[in-house]
Amino acid sequence: MLEAKSRRMGPVLASFIVAGNIIGPGIFALPAAIGAIGSVSLIGWIIAAIGAFAIGSVVSILANLTGDPDGLVGYVKTTMSPFWAFFVGVMYWFSNFVGNIGVAVACAGYLSVYLPALNDPLARSLTGLAALWLTTGVNLIGAKTVGRFSGVFLIAGLAPLLLLATVGWAYFKPHLFVESWNVAGKSDLQGVQASVLAAFWAFTGMETGAMISAVMRNPKRDVPIAVLGGVAFAAIVYLSVLVVVLGLAPAKAYATSSAPLALAVMRIGGAGWANLIAAFALIKILGTMSGITLANAEVARATIDARPFAQARDPKDRARTPTRILLWSAAGASLVTLVTTSPTFGKQFEALVDLSAIWTLIPYLFCAVALALIARGYRGRVRWVLSAVVLVASVVTGGVLLTATELSFALTAALVAAIFSYQFLAARRWSKTA
Repeated sequence: MLEAKSRRMGPVLASFIVAGNIIGPGIFALPAAIGAIGSVSLIGWIIAAIGAFAIGSVVSILANLTGDPDGLVGYVKTTMSPFWAFFVGVMYWFSNFVGNIGVAVACAGYLSVYLPALNDPLARSLTGLAALWLTTGVNLIGAKTVGRFSGVFLIAGLAPLLLLATVGWAYFKPHLFVESWNVAGKSDLQGVQASVLAAFWAFTGMETGAMISAVMRNPKRDVPIAVLGGVAFAAIVYLSVLVVVLGLAPAKAYATSSAPLALAVMRIGGAGWANLIAAFALIKILGTMSGITLANAEVARATIDARPFAQARDPKDRARTPTRILLWSAAGASLVTLVTTSPTFGKQFEALVDLSAIWTLIPYLFCAVALALIARGYRGRVRWVLSAVVLVASVVTGGVLLTATELSFALTAALVAAIFSYQFLAARRWSKTA
């Protein structure tokens, strides 16, 4: 947040934030979503992991070649135009905005292990609001505080995952995994398609290494370390844990649970262990929310600066922008949380996740285009390598986009139309003023 260099973070704290943003509700809450599909969804997770690594490579290369402190927005602005940079920034901001609400709902779901009254839809939403404002307060203190907060909470959050990935195998029942292969009543291909979008959302957060580069000491070096290291680590943790989880309880049991990972641990050590794991999950989810909130404030600042037809802002006003954004974002998220309140945790979470994933994929595609444009300036082997990375990232991202629901497409079209309308009106105001 435009902090003094002495207060900026290095690669370690940056890696904590990226890894913490990736490994969070994706592993603690998504078993509820894949429970409605079955074990076949693991194929979708493998596809999502490949795509995430390709996109992470695109972001890392762009960071290294450009060193732009504004991340995704800056890369598009440099290679294309302020118009498209603003478009990408708004799309990405909304994706994080909606996604963080899903994380808050997941926080309330795990707290219901201790307070069953929170299974009530309204109580669950109000608890999510409390989590949103708590993490907003942490961000108001400063970026280094968020880094330390995320680092400590990442370590705490890994405890239940390590337990499942090691001890869980002693309780793994192969027949449960096989019986839960496909419980959705659809073909295996349809099951994989249905799981890819949610799985891909679990990897979103990798790009936050670029979005917070303005608060890093050496972005060219630190962004690639944080992004690619975070994706690789998350892929290993996700796949190892999910295989075990699907062999501990029937898939349908996860589909109806507000705290699916606690349910899995209950099959290992009983209710006492489940309560302990729920506490660790709560800690980790709060850390994830802090990192996402920081990234969203930074991308909003970069987006405002990228507006076409806008005059340069006063440096003092620019420095105050993240604070105002944090407060307005928390207020808006509070409203959306209440509006999206659903009868079950799974339905509310899935609706938010699908929309957030779609709105994140579009900025990813623009980053691939930005790298393709930069690649034209190179020759020989370097150009071929850059082009190959762009191709893989584009194909996977485009394929995942096609799995979206009709509702997600409709809402996306409405958001795109709103952004273009704003740009058109801004251009008209600028022309009259000029």
